[in-house]
Amino acid sequence: MKKVIRTDADLDNCIYFQSNIEVSIGGELDDMGVLQDYSEETIKVNGYYYLRCNCTLTTAK
Repeated sequence: MKKVIRTDADLDNCIYFQSNIEVSIGGELDDMGVLQDYSEETIKVNGYYYLRCNCTLTTAK
C-alpha cells in the first residue's frame, strides 16, 4: 500500500532509509526515485527540483 508523504519527518525518513518515492503533479506521475534533499518550499528527486505545494509524494511500492 502506498503512503502519502506529508511531513518533514516523513521526508527525513525517506532520505535516511533511501526510500523510492513517486512525485505526482495534477494526479499524473511525473518522476520516481530517491529523495535527495528538501526545504520548506522544494524537494529534490533525481536532480530535479519540485515545489512542495504543487506535487503529491507517495512511497513507491
